[in-house]
Amino acid sequence: MRKKKLDALIQRLSGEGSTAEVRAARTEAKWRAPSHPELRRTLAEHYRRLGDPAQAGRWGLVFPGWAKPHEVARLRWFLLANADGGGFVRRYLELGWREPVPPELADLVPPAHVDSGPKPDAPSFAVGCGGAALVVGGIGAMFIAAVRFVGQALIAGSVDESLLDVLVPGLFGLAGAIALVPAFRKRSKDERAAARRFTIERALTLLDERPDEGRVMLQSLARTTDDASVRAALVTDARRNGRPADAGRWGCTEDGVTTPAERDAFATMILRRPSTNVIERTLTLSGAAWSIDPGSGDLADVLRRVGATLPSPVPPVAPDIPPRLRWWFAPLLVLPVGAVGISLLPASAHPIAAGTLAVMATSWAVIAFVAGVARERPRGHRIGYMVCALVMAAVATGLAFAAT
Repeated sequence: MRKKKLDALIQRLSGEGSTAEVRAARTEAKWRAPSHPELRRTLAEHYRRLGDPAQAGRWGLVFPGWAKPHEVARLRWFLLANADGGGFVRRYLELGWREPVPPELADLVPPAHVDSGPKPDAPSFAVGCGGAALVVGGIGAMFIAAVRFVGQALIAGSVDESLLDVLVPGLFGLAGAIALVPAFRKRSKDERAAARRFTIERALTLLDERPDEGRVMLQSLARTTDDASVRAALVTDARRNGRPADAGRWGCTEDGVTTPAERDAFATMILRRPSTNVIERTLTLSGAAWSIDPGSGDLADVLRRVGATLPSPVPPVAPDIPPRLRWWFAPLLVLPVGAVGISLLPASAHPIAAGTLAVMATSWAVIAFVAGVARERPRGHRIGYMVCALVMAAVATGLAFAAT
């Protein structure tokens, strides 16, 4: 970003200009602030003047000693109310993966990710575009050369191209693919599970050390995770503090966790505020996932107590029916193999070319047959796939005769 434009943005955030201009500047500054410390500090001061301590702390906490105690407290409370099983602290503060987490929030982050976060999973835009172009262009050129190689051998019975015409583009594409593989490294399931487990354990610890903070964090986790220990802790805490409605609220998604009195108290909480959609309000208050079956667990009893009519069961989503899309492209890999065989055995160019295409046609016939026998598909689709399988089988037979 050019300094002149940066200075203009900072000046607009300082209060000069119309309200619409300030709003537009604030929106742009949020996007650019992570990479411009001066702009980030100006944005923090802008929110301090607006009287928004949570946002002021969000943008200003990275500067040691800048944030005031009440801004840190409001920011911390906001983060706890939006906790999930991932790196919610780093994500909300817009920290780069090499930037440390401020000490005021370090206890909410796994120790391994305090000084630096997980490495980014994707390369930069320029590297990604360059590598993708290398992969698509190289491998695409290889297949085009292979098609020309095999087609000429089938029609003319001889070839003029060199094997290098087939292999060199493919090697460039393969090199680009290999170079991009480490850049798209995904966090392992164990790493994600460890971060999730840390967040839940920290919330349980806060419930004992600072009950108000721990309770808010657990309520957020109840909405964003499916860990049974989170809801169990909220139910136990509600019973310990004599709040049966909250016990029914957080425990009703499980079967047998709540008592009839707790479910009745939760139903009273729901009916306290009129709502046109009682089921929606029940699911919102309980933090239940929208994919949950309202007729399962103690939730069904709560809905009966509020007089809601249970919806009819949602038909299950059709499974992913084979064959997968990649299966249809897999037979194309035979083309470069056939081109290599033709180059090594030019005297047998014609039968090798015919045999290569016969193998491809046979593969497609088998894939179409597999698609045709899948009973989950509509009858018309299955008939179409079977016709395709017969056509491919006839083509493969003719090419096999040509090869022999």
